[in-house]
Amino acid sequence: MAGEAQRLNLVYSREARLRLTEIWTRNALDRGTAHADLYLGFLQDSLAELTKDPHRAMPVPRSPRHLFVRLRMPGTRGHFHLAVLETKGDTLRVIDFHHTAQDWERRYEADEDA
Repeated sequence: MAGEAQRLNLVYSREARLRLTEIWTRNALDRGTAHADLYLGFLQDSLAELTKDPHRAMPVPRSPRHLFVRLRMPGTRGHFHLAVLETKGDTLRVIDFHHTAQDWERRYEADEDA
C-alpha cells in the first residue's frame, strides 16, 4: 500500500533461539507450561510488532550498532527480559535475550573492542 512503511524481516540468531528454549523451560518449571507458552508467545509477538516500527528499540549504551527493547508483559512487576537486536538492510536480527538481573550491557561493550 502506498504510504505504508515496509515491514522488516525478523530473523533469530542461533543463540536467541536457544535462549527462547531456556526461557520457556524455566517458566514451565516455575509457573507451568500454559504460562510458558503464553510468555513465549508474548516475546515473539512483541518482536514481530517491532518489525513495523524498529525505531522503538533503543541503542545499547557504548555499543551503537546494537539495539535493545524491554519486553515486559502488561500487568506484571519485577524482573523481565529484553532482546538485543541489530538491523541490516531490511532485516531485524534478534541476537539474544537477557534477563534484566543480568549484567548484559558489558557483553556488548566488549564486542565493540573487537
